[in-house]
Amino acid sequence: MITRSSHRSTELYDCAERIFHLDGRKKLNLDMQVRWNFTYHMLGTTLFFKDVFIHLGSNYAPFKTFVPLEEELDKVRVIHDFLEFYQVTCMFSAVKHPISNLYFKGAWMVHHHLVEAANGPYEFLKEMIQPILSKFDKYWSQYNIYLSCAAILDPRYKVKFVEYCCCKFFGNDEGSRRVNDVLTALIGLYNDYKLQYVGVSPVVALPSPSSRLGTKNYFDDYDQFVSSSRYQVGKSQLDMYLDDDVLDLNCELDILEFWHQSSVRYPVLSKMARDLLTIPVSTVASESAFSIEGKTISASCSSLKSKTVQALVCMQDWHRAKTTLKIRRRLIMG
Repeated sequence: MITRSSHRSTELYDCAERIFHLDGRKKLNLDMQVRWNFTYHMLGTTLFFKDVFIHLGSNYAPFKTFVPLEEELDKVRVIHDFLEFYQVTCMFSAVKHPISNLYFKGAWMVHHHLVEAANGPYEFLKEMIQPILSKFDKYWSQYNIYLSCAAILDPRYKVKFVEYCCCKFFGNDEGSRRVNDVLTALIGLYNDYKLQYVGVSPVVALPSPSSRLGTKNYFDDYDQFVSSSRYQVGKSQLDMYLDDDVLDLNCELDILEFWHQSSVRYPVLSKMARDLLTIPVSTVASESAFSIEGKTISASCSSLKSKTVQALVCMQDWHRAKTTLKIRRRLIMG
């Protein structure tokens, strides 16, 4: 192994910098069988130093046994490209406190990526994808209605983005049905919030005939104010928000700050957005999601009896499930 020999490692990184002008500070990663994110990083650094491996294998006998064959490198490239959805799973990681508006886009990207790879030309990859896709179909393929509503409350997405994703993946008829289900849930949820906060809706005043005092009109700029305002009589805050222009899909946006600033214009809708956006997308860190080694007992718990440890683990899972249920119940009941 190259990483186990300081001499070979030095030769590799020196050749990478001197001949191929690569960043020698980027090091090879070791694989860890119980964590596929380590495999992803290992394959990435292998491809990064691919030309260095080939060069050293052609010129130095000690390196020949470490140089992958061309067909092996092709498989490495295919598998690394497939594991690119690692980026989405990191985005969902609980340690980063992801906002729920990211859920629909991320879940759709992973779903599309899995199906595309399963229908691709690589037979060796299909065998690996099938159990992954079956688990995804079991837990994720039915996109959560309320988390999909959170995507609509992102001014970069709104209804058109959800419609685009659903129709592209499920076809026009099924896609339209799914979008209608999401819109129905969103409208019903908004109506519940409107009843709860009935006194905070914006009021559009009409000009009063007695606004003049003598020859001076203190409200001479009122018409300009009304024309610049997007409030329309007969339209709800949700309708006005959906009618507004969509922001650029790839622009950087602090979604919580957006709704904080929009609280004056959309007082009820902003409260609903606040509650929807605080739903956790995931309750586990990415390290746990990537690991198949099971629960790890820390040093402070190693002296506990097995039944006590099992009870503590069950209690923690129960507490997380209870917290999530409370949030969902609050959204449904208003």
